[in-house]
Amino acid sequence: MILKTLNLITNNLNDKGITWGIGGSLMLHCYDLIENYNDIDIIVSEQNIDIAISILDKLGSRTTIEPSKIFASKYFYKYKINNICIDVIAGFTINHSNGSFKMTFDKNSIHSFNFRNIILPICTLEDWYIIYQLIPNKQEKVAILKNYFMNNGISKPEIFNSTNIKTLPISIKKDITSLIL
Repeated sequence: MILKTLNLITNNLNDKGITWGIGGSLMLHCYDLIENYNDIDIIVSEQNIDIAISILDKLGSRTTIEPSKIFASKYFYKYKINNICIDVIAGFTINHSNGSFKMTFDKNSIHSFNFRNIILPICTLEDWYIIYQLIPNKQEKVAILKNYFMNNGISKPEIFNSTNIKTLPISIKKDITSLIL
């Protein structure tokens, strides 16, 4: 069912030229970094969110959202499509001890990935390395990504050098610096 749902979402969003990408645990699964994933996390450009939501409203049903002190994204929606949980985020922002971090998301934030014969736009591992460090209880995923970077290198170093990195806690900045040196 997951492949059918991914194919449905991909075809519909791509047909409208929407800038979007798969993140979270499904992204890690695509890289064979984890075996299981719980849902589909979709990041959408803020410029395309209205079109994306109108499409997803036709494909499935919105579900309720629990308020969060950590997540401060401008747009956040939950859907059920073919009984699969989908999180849709634009203006992805996470509050932390020093303020907040807003993920820069545009066409440079994604690349094409062949996942079981479906060409998916996948978010960068570098973006999610930062995100997972800011979300509580994601140390295991941070360690998986750090190990990946140590063995395979960093493919998008510009993400670690972007201006929004300045808003991160010092410990995360030091960690990123250790990876790019």
